[in-house]
Amino acid sequence: MESYLLFESQDPFDCAQVSRHYELAEGLKKQGNQVTLFLVQNGVAAARRSLRSDAFSRLVDAGVEVVADDYRQIWRW
Repeated sequence: MESYLLFESQDPFDCAQVSRHYELAEGLKKQGNQVTLFLVQNGVAAARRSLRSDAFSRLVDAGVEVVADDYRQIWRW
């Protein structure tokens, strides 16, 4: 098993590439790898409960560890 740490800084609602990054993280996890996705800057928008997308929910459901920086503390799902 390999371990991957991925960073996302783009707003998932403004940047089409974010969904591909989520798919990469989910695919790596489904292959049996340990995957952590660290959301920073505008990437944190996906973690807001009121704005969560289906793609973000699939990441969490697949077992990808998601952490988000809010400039004061780190949130974990």
